[in-house]
Amino acid sequence: MLKQYKNKIPGELGVEQNYYSCELPLEKNLDTLWNSISDYNRKKIQESEQFNLFLEYPSKNIDLFYALLLRFHHKSGIPCVNKKWIKNLIQSGKYKIALMYSNYKPVAGTMVNEFKTTISFPYSCLVKHNSFHMLYMYRLYWNLITHYAKQNFTHFHSGRIPVSNETYQYRLGW
Repeated sequence: MLKQYKNKIPGELGVEQNYYSCELPLEKNLDTLWNSISDYNRKKIQESEQFNLFLEYPSKNIDLFYALLLRFHHKSGIPCVNKKWIKNLIQSGKYKIALMYSNYKPVAGTMVNEFKTTISFPYSCLVKHNSFHMLYMYRLYWNLITHYAKQNFTHFHSGRIPVSNETYQYRLGW
């Protein structure tokens, strides 16, 4: 069954009630972009500045990314795609891996999907599930969003977010 979301088109398509999507318009002017995100996200990004973080982007380390992703999904109690799926996405040329390091140790990662002038982060993962480590993801997202804003990309798309209290906070407020 085909479904439609925010922008409705004529026809007998179902409407998805259990998910929503958000888009952040990207601006080359980083001050304008900064002011367009939530106060909460700005605060978390600023808190993350206390860490010596390094972004490896694009990363070629599929094995490390997949190990982080698999562990994160298992600890979250959700199934994980297999490594071949991740490799196939990378080989398609529309996806790249980003890894965030603290003191030379991987702490967060995501895949970046480039579609026309829109980016999204379909597979994100952290080394640990706690609010302290969530700060790494805010920095990772912000670094990637600003990188793409400078590259003339026009939107960051959140992907499908379940309408529930189980969504990770770092996926919101963009």
